[in-house]
Amino acid sequence: MRTLIPALATPLLLAGTLIAAGREVYVAADGRDDNAGTREQPWRSLGRAAAVLAPGDVCRLAGGTYRETLRPVRSGSFGQPIRFEACAGETASLVGSIDLRGRAHIEIVGLNIVGGQARLEGAVHCRLQNCQFRQGAGDHPESGTAVVVLGGRHNVLVGCWVLDATRSGVHLPPDSANNEVIECLLQGCGSSGSEWPVLQAAGTAQVIRRVTVERAGGPALEADGLMNARVEFSDFRLCGGAASNVPTVRLKGDGKGTVVGYNWIHDTASPGGLGVQCVRGLENYIVRNNVVWGHSGTGLLVESGVRGLHLLHNTALRNGVSIDATGADDCSGVRIINNVLAGRGWVVAGGRPPAGVDYRHNFDGAEPGLTDPARANFMPGPRSPCVDAGIRIPEFSEEPSGGVPDLGAYERGREAWVPGCGASADRGP
Repeated sequence: MRTLIPALATPLLLAGTLIAAGREVYVAADGRDDNAGTREQPWRSLGRAAAVLAPGDVCRLAGGTYRETLRPVRSGSFGQPIRFEACAGETASLVGSIDLRGRAHIEIVGLNIVGGQARLEGAVHCRLQNCQFRQGAGDHPESGTAVVVLGGRHNVLVGCWVLDATRSGVHLPPDSANNEVIECLLQGCGSSGSEWPVLQAAGTAQVIRRVTVERAGGPALEADGLMNARVEFSDFRLCGGAASNVPTVRLKGDGKGTVVGYNWIHDTASPGGLGVQCVRGLENYIVRNNVVWGHSGTGLLVESGVRGLHLLHNTALRNGVSIDATGADDCSGVRIINNVLAGRGWVVAGGRPPAGVDYRHNFDGAEPGLTDPARANFMPGPRSPCVDAGIRIPEFSEEPSGGVPDLGAYERGREAWVPGCGASADRGP
């Protein structure tokens, strides 16, 4: 329902129009910029609204197409963001980009962005919610990296769809921190080549949670210098289709305790595709409680020279090789414990883990006795050899349902978590 919020006591006079702080203003494709900006007399352009909005103000966009860049002139404030929102039940399409660089406390809600991008370098406490970004052949992001550049600090991308990007979908730059990508769908990205990961993630204390990435040309996720972050409860599938031997997830650099956990990583589109690639020189990542399946290459690949990697409680099955390592360099500080590694393993490594690896309490047989993996039920069955076969790792293990933890990503008797955002552009939420 589009009802004007009553004016607050202090008015603001800009560009010849009286706008009260905390009010709603309206724009419409058939409006006029010399109108009053009300529901009955809306403005035509977002630029007209952006020039006068003050902290606490809301701009409602009627259904229609707006061909411009959305760039707020000023920032909102704590508890009083400036908000641009599509009217309920109407489709407002922006053929252009959203530029929030250097802004604070701006919210963009419910817009369709066609052929453009969102840039948040230097932004603070901004929010993009329930927006859809769609690109096509020939649409290349101005920044050269991604459709959404989630720079700055304490910014949130939530409930958004990024579709058909020729390059990356979302980029978290190295100088950004405390940003969140939550319940988003990233589909059909990286179509111009395998060098474009859908999620390009760096920076400090970022959160990627309940994201679905599907049908991509490159990796679903490349974390390079992603420090003290969490990537969790996400569904990465059908990626790497632009080339051979592409990993679904590639981990690089010093993670400084980054956790990649409770994800499904599966069904590569790349011939010889890998599940999780831990690149030479990687340090201090925790890879736990993931399910990795459907890769014709290696499910979990540890390159030589990796340090401080913890592979704990993962389930890898129906891959060409469950786990392997490259080279003979020492891998001191690598722990591989309480995993289900079904099928062939350590093929390149000569049948055993590299020197320095703490490798114990792993199932490496052919049949781990899971409930119904063909229907994505990876819970150990009642007669599974993985039940109560693990060892407690005080700093990582959850409270087991039995006396000791089970092997693999799921603990029998506990909730069977399902990752992802619960939506696909093909079928909707």
